[in-house]
Amino acid sequence: MDLSPEGVQALPRELELPADGVLRMKPLRELEKLRYDRKQEKNITVKSEGTYALKGLIGDALELKITFSAPVPEEFGLNLLGDEEDGKGGMRIIAGADKKVLTVGNLDAAFELKKGEDLTLRIFIDKNLVEVFANDRQAVTYAHKQDIRNNPNISLFAKGSDLKVKKVTAWKMKSTYLQR
Repeated sequence: MDLSPEGVQALPRELELPADGVLRMKPLRELEKLRYDRKQEKNITVKSEGTYALKGLIGDALELKITFSAPVPEEFGLNLLGDEEDGKGGMRIIAGADKKVLTVGNLDAAFELKKGEDLTLRIFIDKNLVEVFANDRQAVTYAHKQDIRNNPNISLFAKGSDLKVKKVTAWKMKSTYLQR
């Protein structure tokens, strides 16, 4: 089965065109009603060339909200959906200080941080899709071909300098389908 990510949009979105002329997009606020079992970590430092595993995130449908502090390293982001033993074979979400793209899996979307701007990612992970919203200015949906599992195996990484993370908040998400 070919899971082509081109043109995929999973979540309903709110769109806004403020006075600055930059289209804003974010997940529909009603999705917050599906959240439960909140977990949070604050003030994380990921050393340059290192990783930091996010523990206790279990479930096959999750929402993450992560705020990375400026200044950011030349490359940073998340590894997720790798195998349970060593985290390999998964996908990455990659941003960077001077990058002009946000990479989600093998997709590059135009995105650039302003000088001194924090990066807030809202990431929705489910059985077949990862959808990423970056500072309400970009959204990328990546279809992944993974075995359904209960551990998304998520870690943060940094290259070039240390990465400061203000806060990571994670929720399990209820299904929108009626249970029989």
